[in-house]
Amino acid sequence: MGSRPALPGEVPFVDQLGIRDRILPRHPPTVHPSAGDTWLNLLYNACDVGINTSQREGWGLVSFEHAATGAAQIVPNHSSTAELWPGRALLLDTEVPDKAPGPLFGGGNVQVGAISEAIETLYTNTTLRETLSTAAYRFATDERFQWSRIGHMWSNLLHALLAS
Repeated sequence: MGSRPALPGEVPFVDQLGIRDRILPRHPPTVHPSAGDTWLNLLYNACDVGINTSQREGWGLVSFEHAATGAAQIVPNHSSTAELWPGRALLLDTEVPDKAPGPLFGGGNVQVGAISEAIETLYTNTTLRETLSTAAYRFATDERFQWSRIGHMWSNLLHALLAS
């Protein structure tokens, strides 16, 4: 496969290391990327560990979806992931963020060294990886996150608001 310009945010060493065929996406997207449930299921089940390096996170759906397959998670230690995942995932240290306008600010770039350390930790410490895998699975599949339960909670909240 020939070399191509790196995608935004892609590490430029991909071609130098000869791992182009081992990363996603392999080709520049021509439309907004999307993946069906079957493909995501295959991908999530092929990976023992999930890594989320977002600068800001409102919920972290990808981490929840992947954790539901029993995969240990590595997430940024900011915003919602810092609140949701302690004791259930490795939390990545972040750099001090620049001031940015808008209500969604509050994250920051994860430290590159923290990513490699977290991967190495879970690769070499199988007991920790298994512990976090189990904790992540139990958390992601907790009944409070089931749509039927969430729908009931919203219904109760809306009825209470309408009654007041």
